[in-house]
Amino acid sequence: MEHTATPAHRAEAWRSRAEPLEATYPGIGSIVDQPVFAPISRRELMTAVNIAAPDLGLKPSTVLIVDALLSCLPCRSSAGAEIPVSPTMLLTIYAANNTLCFRAKGVTERQLRRHIQILEEAGLLTRRDSANGKRFPIMRGGKVVGAFGLDLSPLLVRHREIQELARLRTQAQEELRGLKAQILKLGAACQALQLTDASKQFVESLRKVTRRARLTITEAKHLLERLLSLAGHSPAPVENPQSDPRDQNSSETNSPTAKPRTDVAPRPTKPAHTTASDGRNVRHKKTEEPDPKKAIHPPDPRAWTSLTTISALYPTEPTTSREAAAIAYDLGQMLRVSRDFTTEAIATHGLHHVLKAMDRLATRAEGISAPRAYLRHLLTHADMR
Repeated sequence: MEHTATPAHRAEAWRSRAEPLEATYPGIGSIVDQPVFAPISRRELMTAVNIAAPDLGLKPSTVLIVDALLSCLPCRSSAGAEIPVSPTMLLTIYAANNTLCFRAKGVTERQLRRHIQILEEAGLLTRRDSANGKRFPIMRGGKVVGAFGLDLSPLLVRHREIQELARLRTQAQEELRGLKAQILKLGAACQALQLTDASKQFVESLRKVTRRARLTITEAKHLLERLLSLAGHSPAPVENPQSDPRDQNSSETNSPTAKPRTDVAPRPTKPAHTTASDGRNVRHKKTEEPDPKKAIHPPDPRAWTSLTTISALYPTEPTTSREAAAIAYDLGQMLRVSRDFTTEAIATHGLHHVLKAMDRLATRAEGISAPRAYLRHLLTHADMR
């Protein structure tokens, strides 16, 4: 008697062949039981885990264990190329502790067990323990179909959530970096104002506060608002606190409503011929001979106000080259440029060109990751000459 194999019979036969694996090895990590998720490369996943580690409650040492576990996944094609992690590959790691410790830069087995427990408590890992606690693969037809070990399915299922956490943290870090730059710039400008002792102490402590690793965006915004209130309500610095009586007399004389004064004696006129010293004690200094090894740059006649950013931070125009160099060194520290590089740049390109390049760098400081290289480019560029 012949029996016809209907689709229902074939499905029943398939189920009967698949059931023994589940019934014989309960609780193992197998491909058929893994959840479905979008494929992702190990590099992208590790980048997101590194950035979002504080939000996941992971320390850098625990992130190193995650990297070691991901390195055990079969993410190589037959040609040796890197392929993304997908649900079609076994996500249960059955490598021994020695292997994992070696790939985790030499941590001890005790540290490894502690970090695995942290990952399990964070919901990023599931234990698939055998009866004796050992990790080993389950083979069928010469292929690995399951394993007892550490299942990374929870980590892979949450990879979109982790990437979103990393994106939000990156945005927050960029916003905080911009707020810190504004605080430092406005704080430097407030130092030239007439402030109370408490306000002056607050402005001087800004550099130390902005270096705190746990400074939040809310705290940075509060500092910026307080600086803006100081800058808006504080009087501008007095350039010449001591007035000259002769200037007052001159202004009264030039006024259209001023009356002629009779109580002021006429000033004696100077003789046509004066002595070499003109009545002053002149101290003659020996002229220094120029060093042929150093480049000599004549003083630039352009006004201090042409350096818009620097003149806003330092309203008082320097009267000597020493004062201008001190401003260049101070601004270089604010822009993360070393003192040695600033000295070399001044000796090579001249003080004015260095200040002009720093002025342009200060206007774009928030978006420049390598200020020293950018400053070197500005100094060697033709437009800076």
